[in-house]
Amino acid sequence: AVVTVSESTARLIREHRLTEKPLHVVPNAPQSGSVVSEDEALRRAKSRAEGASRHLVYMGSFMPYKNVETLLYAMRELPGYTLHLLSKMPDARRAELEEQGLLSPLAASSNVVVHNGVSDEEYAELLESAHALVTASRAEGYGLPVVEAQAAGCPAVISDIDIFREIAPHAVFAPVTEDPQADAPAWVEAIRSLEEETVRDRVILEGLQDASHYSWRDSALKLMRIMRGDE
Repeated sequence: AVVTVSESTARLIREHRLTEKPLHVVPNAPQSGSVVSEDEALRRAKSRAEGASRHLVYMGSFMPYKNVETLLYAMRELPGYTLHLLSKMPDARRAELEEQGLLSPLAASSNVVVHNGVSDEEYAELLESAHALVTASRAEGYGLPVVEAQAAGCPAVISDIDIFREIAPHAVFAPVTEDPQADAPAWVEAIRSLEEETVRDRVILEGLQDASHYSWRDSALKLMRIMRGDE
């Protein structure tokens, strides 16, 4: 058998005839201890809204398809916001973004913070304090940070691609094309939409429901059934 993590990737495998073996979907999931209650999620949201600044979180690599450029263009129009890039950024990629004027060599003069890696504890704390998790990927196989954010009660503002519609149908979506600068205004609008309390709370509560469909225990049990030939 062949196992993949989403219906979107399974469809692509079928379309490109990559296997003739039985194909099954066993999705990823957030860590069980990271899932919060509705009351806790709304409490966190209220606390964030009372803060002096709004934090945006990006968790992922800096490969071209991740399209971090769109997020950096959007930050030019988001005073009062700070974008936290959590993963380790290769020096060559940082130099490229600096040459484009999208990253400042001096962190103090920019509303973008490059963390170059964070611990699990730091990641959890940043999700708790974040206005939103953002990702402008043009393609993904699953998108675990999106589900992790929703499970933690953090709204997700994400690219309008099939896989994200599958795993997080109640997130806030924004377009991605081959022109990051042209896409940026729509991202600014999507991020700012969460400043409205009723919109924010709806996205949080529906995001918790999206994330509730994924469980490592359920995925492990399904994988065991596949290995036993029961599916």
